[in-house]
Amino acid sequence: MERPFTFWRVLPLVGEPAHSYFSRLVLDECWHSPRQYAKDIGISADAFSPAELLDRILRLPIPSGDKARLHLWTPLDAGGGVVLAGQNLSDRHFRWSRRLHCPQCRNAVPYHRVWWHLECFRNCPIHRRPLVPVQQPYVSGRWWPKFEKSTRERAPEVCVDGDTDVIESFVIRCLLEPGTLPYDRYLADFIDCSEFLGRLLNNPRQHAVPPFSAMDLQTGYAALKDGCKSVAGHVSSWLDANPVFPMALTVRQLLGWAAEYLVSDDEGLDPVLDDPSNPLLVAVSEMIRAECGRILRR
Repeated sequence: MERPFTFWRVLPLVGEPAHSYFSRLVLDECWHSPRQYAKDIGISADAFSPAELLDRILRLPIPSGDKARLHLWTPLDAGGGVVLAGQNLSDRHFRWSRRLHCPQCRNAVPYHRVWWHLECFRNCPIHRRPLVPVQQPYVSGRWWPKFEKSTRERAPEVCVDGDTDVIESFVIRCLLEPGTLPYDRYLADFIDCSEFLGRLLNNPRQHAVPPFSAMDLQTGYAALKDGCKSVAGHVSSWLDANPVFPMALTVRQLLGWAAEYLVSDDEGLDPVLDDPSNPLLVAVSEMIRAECGRILRR
């Protein structure tokens, strides 16, 4: 079996996908461009396939635990999205073309963390700073990150500051520790529901959908992190803070744009054409409707 490298002294790290590990192997091998090295060994850098790249790397005689780690953290294409650490994520949640990172993280341990590709990831929960654009000259398509120095030693496990309770730290915990969610649902469902609920709670009533704000995710996360038990109270406070004229008769008059985003298990989705309902959003929608009913019955 042909091996893609002469040396394999560097080891895959926590949260490191195959394209980052490949770049670090190239750096340790010859300091050439990762794209050029890929071309030299027969990998198409323009039609980059994570599965193909992972297959080549797994030919190296590295420990089986490291191979399993690489497979866990490499996003693999699946039906218009990716599978990452056992989570199904759509292209709305995970974007290969995202060019953001935390410079402090890369300065401390120079490798690329896969969660930086998640659209909900806006701030580093370790250094408490916004992610910034990657300054590399050629970053089109599914890019190959380059590094200035090699990391051969095993890096310490990723530690998230216990005092930083934000959605980014929650996401890392969910990926590192399956079962972190207080219910048996996908991380993507939680992210979508957090954004919807946060956008409702952070804005006054209006007909059009408000512009996205990163604070929407944080507000929704704070309301949902312990399950749905506090949702009704948050919605009740929002309704009290946004009173309507006495003759309000419908949920739409109470919620504005948000009424159109309430979902139900009874909507009869086409199993071929439509995605299944987000079960967490169904539960939250029922609670919101119940609070609206309390107002409408007055």
